[in-house]
Amino acid sequence: MRALKPEWSYLKLCSTEAWLTDVGADPSLGVPHDAAKLRPYLAEIATYADIVSPHKSSLVADPSKPPASSDFIETAHALGLRVSLYTLRSDTKYLHDAYGGNPLEEFVRFAQLGVDAVFTDFTDHAKRARDFWLLRKAGRTEEALALLTIPNDVLKEVAKVGPLQTA
Repeated sequence: MRALKPEWSYLKLCSTEAWLTDVGADPSLGVPHDAAKLRPYLAEIATYADIVSPHKSSLVADPSKPPASSDFIETAHALGLRVSLYTLRSDTKYLHDAYGGNPLEEFVRFAQLGVDAVFTDFTDHAKRARDFWLLRKAGRTEEALALLTIPNDVLKEVAKVGPLQTA
């Protein structure tokens, strides 16, 4: 395909070993937990892809004990791969308790680890988290903090009406 469309970017979506096991597939095709296998795994992907896309649990196995850095991201970047994480969601059904119900914390955590992009169904939250992260990184703390205090339009309307009525 690359020969036909060399201008395209190519992405490898990577499953976890656990998920592959659950569906009866070969777990050795998933993101390895063994650090010694990580570089060869990513090096193979770098031969045909520009972007590698792991599931978020491949980078942060336990959000209540987040790592300070990611071997996966650092190795991928060293091999010239961009990292596009999947899938960050804002609905509480999919949000780990460690984030305290605040999806921006999850988005920012992965930005701190160095992901280049994310897959999400909540692009407004991803954009706000990205803007917050970039402002903080640039030392523009006050502007970054202002992003966390802007109420959404629904809350603005509720505030105009007054207290909610219950039946």
